[in-house]
Amino acid sequence: MKHLFTISLLLFSFTAFAQKPSYFITARAIYQSNDTVIVEVKTNLWFYSTMCDYLNIDGVSDIISGSTIKANLYYEIPTIVDASGFPQYCPNTDTATIVNVNGNIHQIELNLYTYQVWDTNMIDTTNENSKWMIFIPLNVEQHKLNENPIKIYPNPSSSELYINAEFNNDIREAKVLIYNSVGEMVYVKSYPVISGILITNIRTDKLPPGVYTLQLNTVLDVRKKQFVIQ
Repeated sequence: MKHLFTISLLLFSFTAFAQKPSYFITARAIYQSNDTVIVEVKTNLWFYSTMCDYLNIDGVSDIISGSTIKANLYYEIPTIVDASGFPQYCPNTDTATIVNVNGNIHQIELNLYTYQVWDTNMIDTTNENSKWMIFIPLNVEQHKLNENPIKIYPNPSSSELYINAEFNNDIREAKVLIYNSVGEMVYVKSYPVISGILITNIRTDKLPPGVYTLQLNTVLDVRKKQFVIQ
């Protein structure tokens, strides 16, 4: 009877989880140059409270329809979760790059999708039926993205990796992500940017040897650099 109650409770929890749609809170253009626009997107994504930091825009597909670019934003929902938390809305702020915004385009239509990869032959994609319109001309300042690279050392690393990066003074936070050689995210954490400088260190002694990609995300750009763990 106890096992039956547990199963029923899990089924009830899953049903409640599945019934909550994810949606846009707001979106705005923060950068424009030639035919490229970067948008800052704020969403509420329904997932487990212990897994909120793992939700990010994983892909963008652009389709031109007349004077509109329809940009589908895809958020990957992990299939292996720490279910010790509880289902809740996870506030998320991320950026997406929209290309081919030429002079004939008058609006950008953002559409929210989530997906889960169960195996190479089974991917569940959900249209969350949430839409946001950005109209052109854009009310954004024309400026050049910070092109300073990421400085990491030592590389190769064995126990600790030091990170140093410079940003525009408007940047207040950078998200650090590490991916292994097969594209699996093995680390994610947000760090404060003080006076345009990010200086931090990450323990790497628990990661197996191999080639990794360090990614820094801010509201203005995404930077990547490879490093090796011995």
